[in-house]
Amino acid sequence: EWNGKKYYSNKYNQCVSFDEAGIYIYKRGDIYILISNGPNGQNGNGGHAHNDKLSFIIKYKEEEIFIDPGTFLYTPFPEERNKFRSTKSHNTVCVNDEEQNRFVENYLFGTIEDCKERTNKIITNENGFTFVGSHDSYKRINKNLVHQREIKFDYKKLRFEIKDLFKDKKVKKEATLIIPSKKIRNREGNTFNLDVGKITFETNKEIDVIKKIGISQEYGVVQKTCTKILVRFENILNFSIDLDTSE
Repeated sequence: EWNGKKYYSNKYNQCVSFDEAGIYIYKRGDIYILISNGPNGQNGNGGHAHNDKLSFIIKYKEEEIFIDPGTFLYTPFPEERNKFRSTKSHNTVCVNDEEQNRFVENYLFGTIEDCKERTNKIITNENGFTFVGSHDSYKRINKNLVHQREIKFDYKKLRFEIKDLFKDKKVKKEATLIIPSKKIRNREGNTFNLDVGKITFETNKEIDVIKKIGISQEYGVVQKTCTKILVRFENILNFSIDLDTSE
């Protein structure tokens, strides 16, 4: 155990599950992934929470591939504070252009606790892991808007397969991925070629790319060094991340 938490380790995998916090970390060789699907905290107030349910970050060879943009600041610029803690500033899905947990006007240290239920399960094996999680933040819009995300990792292939699923097909859904711009070499249709692999989306819907996205690695400092990929879908989105071993 690690500080009393579930910990699984052998010659193949290292995985730790902080179930109450909704944090799951897997590390093997050059691969590191953190998956977040936790509560708001502070008895639901969410004073320090971001709208990052079912978001993830991935590092490969100690370099960030999919990132969390950070906090930036608290009170000086309310719009910036809300932008950095918003759903579209994390590697997850936004529904109907609304927040997972709605912000309260003129209140920067809390949210409405729209998420009532979450589920998380991670299973590891000799060749990787499968994570399945869900949250019901958007049931306030429609009872069929429970977001389920499945993440599978195959170590032999260095491949992540990710599936986002809703029962509803009508309400707008948009997945976000935030990547350091220097990692993206070019785009070929639904495939984005990286300097360490590629991302491929199975979709016939629109894919938007926004460049010069700001991230904050220290308080009060923003660097516009990232690119945001936005993928619209009806109720199912499948995409894969292939990481190679070339230099």
